[in-house]
Amino acid sequence: MARLANLALLFVATFAALALAEVGLRFAVNPGDFLQATLIEDPVLGHRIEPFSTGHDALGYRNSGVPTQADIVAIGDSMTYGVSAPRDFSWPQQLGRLRGKHVYNMALGGYGPLHYLYLARASAANLKPKLLVIGVYLGNDLMDAYNLAHNR
Repeated sequence: MARLANLALLFVATFAALALAEVGLRFAVNPGDFLQATLIEDPVLGHRIEPFSTGHDALGYRNSGVPTQADIVAIGDSMTYGVSAPRDFSWPQQLGRLRGKHVYNMALGGYGPLHYLYLARASAANLKPKLLVIGVYLGNDLMDAYNLAHNR
């Protein structure tokens, strides 16, 4: 009977510790840095992130908010998005910190050069940036452009 009581106490203590850690981490960690975003269908881009999902802004991009104007807009794929890095350590945010400018990140994994062109014309122009930076990843961007042009 004592052994069963010890096992029950171990189970309850473990559960309580995990629950407490979960609550603490939810307050200490930005969810946009480590949680999966919800993808939704987009008639032009194919997919995008649902607005306001896990640390993304009203347009579904990995920023704290949507500005009325941005000094620099960065467009690209997962490398520009900053996969496996906290939002504030993605290269667009680092560029903004180094230059002392506001950078708006309009990147998402799976996007390629034709997506970049569309985003530059349709969305980035609304932010009236002084500079538009396109993050081209030669590892797959040329193939992405070919596939999008010939398969959609």
